[in-house]
Amino acid sequence: RQQVLRPFALVLAVPAPGISMPYLVLVLLSPAINAAFVCLWMLVTIASLIPAAMATALFPVVRASPKQSRHDILLSVMASLLFSLVCAVFVFTYSQTILAVYNPAYPEIAGSSLRFLGFSLLGLTLKFHACTLARLGDRMRKASRWFALGGLLELCFVIAGARLGGLQGLVLGWTLAVSIEGACAALILAFATTLDSAAGPVLEQPPAAPLQT
Repeated sequence: RQQVLRPFALVLAVPAPGISMPYLVLVLLSPAINAAFVCLWMLVTIASLIPAAMATALFPVVRASPKQSRHDILLSVMASLLFSLVCAVFVFTYSQTILAVYNPAYPEIAGSSLRFLGFSLLGLTLKFHACTLARLGDRMRKASRWFALGGLLELCFVIAGARLGGLQGLVLGWTLAVSIEGACAALILAFATTLDSAAGPVLEQPPAAPLQT
């Protein structure tokens, strides 16, 4: 039972705060603001599927070729970060244009408060890859606790930001919290790849003992 619950707890801890975001905007701010928020939030959520898919695909790739684990991890992280950065710049530049496509009133309701929302993709990308690293190292139970603490940090920053600065404070609070988690995840990834480079592939299976005749 524990073998089943460990990956489930880890997978649940990572996206849980993001799932609750539209509800928090609705409760903390207003239905009108939530309507505008959800438009860009859906766009960012869809964009996050790409780095999430790359991190998920990394698991079988590293398992199949542990000798190249460092190269595969770095390649996946860098490609995902580049994609996330492009999306972040796109949202920053065209956030109001995107809102106007959905409803001409949305740019006036949200203003420029949502333009930083896309930069949360950078932190999310690092979180996704740290999650995969935990699965590869069979540290899912321990990692789920840290991700749960990170989710609590996100919720606290979102609520505090909404109270202090409205929609813009909420977005900045979310982005800051995810960025802090991403920085911690980056340190873990850097340590793991450095250790892998110095000590050899940690996931490589030991050679089989010769058969006794």
